[in-house]
Amino acid sequence: MLYGFGSNVTTAAIPDSLLSLRKAYRYNLVSPDTSLLILQTLRECNMAAEWEISAAEGDIYTNIRKYRRAVKCHEKALNDPAIADSTRQKMRLYRRLMDENDMLLEDEQVAYYIDKLSELADQCNDEAHLAMAQFTWGKYLHYHGDRQRGYEQCLKAIDCMKATNYHSKQLELRDFYIDLMRMYISDKRYNEALRVTQLHEEAAKTVTLPLADQRALRNVYGLRASLLAHMGRMNEADECYEQWKMTEGGNEVDDRYILDYLMLSRHDREAIDVLHHLREFLRAECDTVNYWMLDFLNKDAILHTRLGDFEMAARNSDEVSAISDSLRLRMSRKTMGSALYLIGEAKAIHKRNLLINWLVAALILLAIIMAIVIYYSHIIRKRNEKLRRVLNGLEAYRKMMMEQTEENVLPKKSAEESALDESRRLFVEMDAKITRERPFTDPNFGHEELIKFTGVEKERFERMITLYTNVKNSMSYINSRRSEYGAQLIVDNPYDTLTSIATRCGFNTKAEFISAFKFAFGISPRDYRDSIANLFKDKID
Repeated sequence: MLYGFGSNVTTAAIPDSLLSLRKAYRYNLVSPDTSLLILQTLRECNMAAEWEISAAEGDIYTNIRKYRRAVKCHEKALNDPAIADSTRQKMRLYRRLMDENDMLLEDEQVAYYIDKLSELADQCNDEAHLAMAQFTWGKYLHYHGDRQRGYEQCLKAIDCMKATNYHSKQLELRDFYIDLMRMYISDKRYNEALRVTQLHEEAAKTVTLPLADQRALRNVYGLRASLLAHMGRMNEADECYEQWKMTEGGNEVDDRYILDYLMLSRHDREAIDVLHHLREFLRAECDTVNYWMLDFLNKDAILHTRLGDFEMAARNSDEVSAISDSLRLRMSRKTMGSALYLIGEAKAIHKRNLLINWLVAALILLAIIMAIVIYYSHIIRKRNEKLRRVLNGLEAYRKMMMEQTEENVLPKKSAEESALDESRRLFVEMDAKITRERPFTDPNFGHEELIKFTGVEKERFERMITLYTNVKNSMSYINSRRSEYGAQLIVDNPYDTLTSIATRCGFNTKAEFISAFKFAFGISPRDYRDSIANLFKDKID
């Protein structure tokens, strides 16, 4: 009644005794078609929740290595609102999707589900699922070049899994050992790989599900045969190959483990047969543009070359080139960096430790910033105090001289000092007039205009500037008066822009204003406004 593995059986009647999710899982290894038909009937009769049926379908497709269909089913189950609050079911589905995308070499998705599973397992203190995420993390660290850290993470995950009471612990360890062994073989660490095969065999022998025990042992013999062939121990490898042939329960995907042995031992025809089944499996899944197909075609080309079938080898090589181009295009569309996104280390296993490290670093940084602020404030305070004394002294001097000039109470001097006092009196009057009338606010007010405004001869005026000020020429004098006026404007108009104030002072540009102000007072206009504007608001009018 149920025939043809993978066929779409829709008309066969299912006895009521089989209509349960438990029975669907039970027939998983014996007859996947029966399992799928049971689930189809459960869905049509509304005998189970939709997310449960979708999850079970995904598990069945995973078991028969139809990973793309499995991903769709598990994603559908994950997005079902019915499990929105079910942490346990979410972890189970995250784990399934992580493994399935791992088999499909979808690095970006693997990284995403590693992150989600680690976060959820960490919140629930679920050491088993944390170990699963950790092992996949280590495997991908190794795959992307960080081999030492990859091994450390994988071994740590194995120890973590051994310490749990997880109901499928041995099945998980068996899968861990397979991946770890292949990592060792890829790095030519054959002795470590051989030790892992012993652990792998022990875990495989604990499997008691129908047919699953035979499939587990078949994987053991296939991997061990390939490993011994790599080590040059061909007699032992041949024995493992014979055991592999006598063990039932494998499928197309599992048979890839024997490929290395077949190629190294020159069983070329058998290797070609295995590759043919693997390629047909991928074609049946409509999944021919991937690294698996690339590897299978490349090995097929090598085998046909060794057998002298150059036409077939050339045909396979052309397919390799076409798939390589397609993969490069696909990777470019994914911005090529998706694999590097891979492991979000900060959110995975050491989240708490990283949080503490960040907190400590933030406190240290805050302490450094506070020390810098305190030191800088001290420097600014000293500089502002100096500026305050200069401005107050200048204001007091001008006020005193203007009062003396207005009241005609300049002290009498000796005949030798009369000429000097007359020159000083004239400069004070001129300086007071310039300060009062502010002709310098005209940006065109320069040296010639200053001479005309004061009515003093050019040579005498230059001598007075040198004698009674800290500047060396008339333009420096004009800019110092502009800067003083700018300091007053900053206090009176704290919200005006520096560009606006510079224009009102007679500067052509903001840059000229800043340069002249810093030359006059040793501080920038911005620092002056931010630091001491309020301090002098009552003093500078």
